[in-house]
Amino acid sequence: MNFLQKARISWLALALTLALPVLPAHAAAGPSVEAEAAVSQPSIWAMEDVAYTRLHQLAAEGLFADYQAPATVDELNAAGLSLRQKLAERAVPATEAVYGHGETPAAALSGAAATRQDAAVVLYAAIRNSLPQAAPATGKTALYPELDALAGDTAEAVRYVADHGILKGKQDGSLNLADPLTREQLLSLTYRTYEFVLQESNTASKGLVWKVTGGQSPVYLLGSIHIGDISIYPLDNLIRQAYEGSSYLAVEADVTQDAEGIQYMSEKAVFSDGSTLDKHVSAETYKLFAEKMEQAGIGEDVYQILKPWYAALLLQNLSLTEASYSANLGLDIYFLSEAAKVQKPVLQVEGIKFQVDMFDSFDAGLQEEFLLETLKATEEQAGDETGGQNGADGAANAQAQLMQSLLHYWSTGNAEEFGKLIARSNEAEAGASEFNRIFWDERNNNMFRTVEKYLADSAGNSYFVVVGAGHLFGDTGVLKELEKAGYTIEQLLD
Repeated sequence: MNFLQKARISWLALALTLALPVLPAHAAAGPSVEAEAAVSQPSIWAMEDVAYTRLHQLAAEGLFADYQAPATVDELNAAGLSLRQKLAERAVPATEAVYGHGETPAAALSGAAATRQDAAVVLYAAIRNSLPQAAPATGKTALYPELDALAGDTAEAVRYVADHGILKGKQDGSLNLADPLTREQLLSLTYRTYEFVLQESNTASKGLVWKVTGGQSPVYLLGSIHIGDISIYPLDNLIRQAYEGSSYLAVEADVTQDAEGIQYMSEKAVFSDGSTLDKHVSAETYKLFAEKMEQAGIGEDVYQILKPWYAALLLQNLSLTEASYSANLGLDIYFLSEAAKVQKPVLQVEGIKFQVDMFDSFDAGLQEEFLLETLKATEEQAGDETGGQNGADGAANAQAQLMQSLLHYWSTGNAEEFGKLIARSNEAEAGASEFNRIFWDERNNNMFRTVEKYLADSAGNSYFVVVGAGHLFGDTGVLKELEKAGYTIEQLLD
């Protein structure tokens, strides 16, 4: 049995089934404030594009500073080359350069300041490299009279990137083509080009999204990966359109706004009666956990006051973080952030307090079982990866491979393989019947009933529901229950 088959709920809890925020270890023991050095920031309009450019590593790290400074031709050309390489990594079809200017602005001198027109030329070359059959500009750029002065390849390039909203004009109807290209403009234009090509080539993330009909209101049901990485972005435009057209966003727990819930969790995560973890688990379990915490640089004065259920969640979180996965790149945070921009109403299917109370209600034996299974899974995964030699690096690598498989199936909309992987994990958990009943079956049923309530909305509202992907699959999963109840479910993209 390989490490994929040995995967347990101990790590699936965070990645696929639980939106509960895991606080830094010190947060449970008390607040901590760390001073951060002031850094140069891009303008508000550019912040999101610049952040995505950095996360996707589309440009050299040195560009992410002095954002209002002029970008040089060398920096522009380097960004264009990096963009082509990243598009190739996403399996976007690529050909030899087909655009007349290749990768370099016409008549540009090395070290000189680049212009916005130069950027249009270089980025259009990257587009044509990946999309040689791209349709020409549609004529919307007639709004910009300054294009009349351009001709040939340059005119084609500028019209195309302006027509598709990559290069945006000013309110006065000018593209300001002769203006110096700032670094933040270069970074923003680079990401817009990257996303445009992925959308046009049908290689943006398809996700696991179903449209549910048969009630009085439609529901879009997205299986979330709560902890992810940048590989699942950008999302296909159809997902965004489904979200933007919905009246409500519903999530397991609003981890961005529920300050009361987070405070409740920080209080419930620790013993408040002077007790310590070693008094509630076996000496062997405590020893294994202590070793993991010491390896992570967390002292006993912090981890000894944690309750077993929270100790398990913390261990999972550390393991995934070591493999460069983050809740900040999970789909819950993404859609909650999008909702905050336009003040879209947010509903909670469970809420932080619900999830905390679920874990805190486990008896002592079940809590220790959860922690011990987490520890065992980490050790077994490490052994599989290192040929029998356990270690943090092996565990992190095993987790990374498993997560990469899940992220790949999610991004390509491969619900069948995604479901198989979860089924194998559930089979490995077959012995933990009480845990499964509470963690899976009861929660699955609660989510199904909540979706049914949304479907019954007679006011004609539509709902975009984001719950852990692990809850959608299997005999007690939300998808199967919806089908049994007579609703029609249709995968949005596959």
